[in-house]
Amino acid sequence: MSGPPRPKDTCGRKCGISWLGCAAFPLLLILLLVAGPFYLAYRALRWCCLTCCCRRYPRADTHWDPSSLPTKAGRCCKVGLHGTRYYNLYIEADDCEKLAADIYLPEAAFTQGQKVPTVLHQARYCRSFMLRWPLSWFFPHSNVSLVANQFGHDLVKSGQMAFVSVDIRGTGASGGRFSSLWNRRERQDSLNVIEWIISQDWSDGQVGLWGLSYDATAALFTAASGHKAIKCCVSLFPFWDFYKSIAFPGGCRNRSFISTWQAVNDLSLIHI
Repeated sequence: MSGPPRPKDTCGRKCGISWLGCAAFPLLLILLLVAGPFYLAYRALRWCCLTCCCRRYPRADTHWDPSSLPTKAGRCCKVGLHGTRYYNLYIEADDCEKLAADIYLPEAAFTQGQKVPTVLHQARYCRSFMLRWPLSWFFPHSNVSLVANQFGHDLVKSGQMAFVSVDIRGTGASGGRFSSLWNRRERQDSLNVIEWIISQDWSDGQVGLWGLSYDATAALFTAASGHKAIKCCVSLFPFWDFYKSIAFPGGCRNRSFISTWQAVNDLSLIHI
C-alpha cells in the first residue's frame, strides 16, 4: 500500500531563479548607468530634429499604412544627412504609373533658390528603407539609405549638386510591373524622371547619370537615348555582354552567382 504523495522539492528551482535574478540585476543596473545618458542625448537630438524639421515637403510614400508613419520624421531633416536637405515623393510616368524617389538637395538650393545640376540614380534593389520601431529610434529621420544614397549624401555636400534616386518600375516602392532586365518601359521611365528633374525650380537643366552594377547598365541605356539634358554618365561595373560576363564566363556556367542573384531579385520584387 502506497503512502501519501510526497511534496515536490521546489527549493532548488526557486533558489536557481533567485540566483539568476541577483546576478542579472547588477548587470542591468550597470548597463542603464552607462547607456542611459547616451540614449537621453540621442532622444533630445531626435526631438530637436523633428521639431525644427522643414515642413515644405510632406511624405509621399503612400504605400505605407498612414497610421504607422511618423508625421514629421519623413520630412526633410538635417541630422545624419551631412547638411543636405532630403525629401521623398512619387514621380508620375507618362502612363500615370508612380515611381518612388528620394531627393537630396544642397542647402543653398533649398534656402536660397540656387539652381544646381542633378545626378540621377536608378535603383534596382530598393533606394532606401523606412525603419519601424524599435530600429527607428536609432535614426532621426527613420530612413536608412543604401550605399548608393550614401554616395548621394556626400556628393550633395561636397559637389553642390542635387541627387535623385528612383526605384525602377515594379521594384522597391514604385508601382507597375518589372517585366524583364533593362526593358524598354524602364528606359522610358528614366526619361520621364529627367523631364521632371529639369522642370524643378532648383534644377539648372543639366543631368548626370550614375550607377553601379545593374544600375550602371541602366544608366548606359538612359545615356544612349541622347536626351539633351544628359551631360555625363558614370557607369561602374556594367554588364557589356550578360552571357559572357555573368551567365557563362569562359564557357563555364556560373551557377552560384545566378542562383544567388535570382534569390535577391525575387526578394527585391516584394513590396515591403
